Amino acid sequence: MKKRKRVFAGILVLVFCMFSLNFYPIKAANEKEDEVAVNAKRYLDYMGIHLKVRSNFNDLGKVIKKNQHKAALTWIKKEIVKAGIPKSSIKEQNYKYTVGSKAKNYTGTNLIVTLRGKSNAKQIIVGSHYDGDGYGDNASGVALNMAMIKKLAHEKVPYTIRFVFFDGEELGLLGSTAYAHHMKASEVKKTMFMVNMDSLVFGDYCNIYGGLRSSASNKITQLQGYLLAVKKVKELGMKVYGPKELNGYYKKHKRGPKIEKNAIYTNPWTFHNGSPADGKVTATVSPMTLDASDHVAFKQLNIPYIYFEATNWYAKGDGGIDAYTGYYETIRDKIGKHGMFMNTKYDTKKNLEKYFPKRAMEHFKLYGTLLTKLLKEPDIGKDHPSTY
Repeated sequence: MKKRKRVFAGILVLVFCMFSLNFYPIKAANEKEDEVAVNAKRYLDYMGIHLKVRSNFNDLGKVIKKNQHKAALTWIKKEIVKAGIPKSSIKEQNYKYTVGSKAKNYTGTNLIVTLRGKSNAKQIIVGSHYDGDGYGDNASGVALNMAMIKKLAHEKVPYTIRFVFFDGEELGLLGSTAYAHHMKASEVKKTMFMVNMDSLVFGDYCNIYGGLRSSASNKITQLQGYLLAVKKVKELGMKVYGPKELNGYYKKHKRGPKIEKNAIYTNPWTFHNGSPADGKVTATVSPMTLDASDHVAFKQLNIPYIYFEATNWYAKGDGGIDAYTGYYETIRDKIGKHGMFMNTKYDTKKNLEKYFPKRAMEHFKLYGTLLTKLLKEPDIGKDHPSTY
């Protein structure tokens, strides 16, 4: 996910698709929502043991011969059918792309699971990328996506939900770009918001992001999704540490706030209180994050997004260009790669259980409870303005 996209040159998306028919429990969580966390952890563990290599290519653009990319896709489909989703509601979306200087064509595959709502007048997109070899990045997002499908498979939701498992995120957001490019104008218009889930289990803080920086002014627009999520967090009895609460916190305390198991955080750097790396803020202003995951293509269509990610914006790491950017997931710089696990060899089941043995369940309970609320009570009213 959050690579500074250290993606090799020469990746081109050919913009056409072929659709194949062929924390301890928080007080608000009930048994059904705990079940989401239990199932998510079960899916996560399976991938961490049996589907470790889900990428087709390495960072140099070379084919990984013994990869489990296709096996991962097959397993996801199989589990979704077992959860009660009819095969007719599961579609593959294929897109072409090239890698490296030889410009050989390859096919990427997104998996789309449609859960029809009481009304089809509106829809919600929930996405996570299944490529990549990390336990956190992004087996964790896939696991929660699957667990939510299992939970809602036999329930009637207000509006249609498209659960999407994106391919090619690690190659440069290829799958989500292809998906968004082929959305009809009418489909874009009826999409209430998009939820992106990426790297949920290693990070110190459970964050949510949203918004788009206006090029014409120092304002963050497209906040309807983020503010809806904030409202749901409060309704669930959880704490919110948003731009207002975090603005200037680090400058005053020289550290981030206490990590609470029933709280949601966000990027703390604002227009007036920039990162301690340089005191400035460029494109990444709270509650936004970097353009380095599958929410980007939807943001560009002016679809409000809510991005779930666990990380630590207060972590300095090795003090390089990634300091205080959210690339380092923990303040503990003696573990992983100076506190970074994503996109490293340290992003494994063994390391999560060694350093953060309870964290996966805690985060799945929190994010699962919030996602359930968002999908069951998704209406964005006038109390969710589009700008700060």
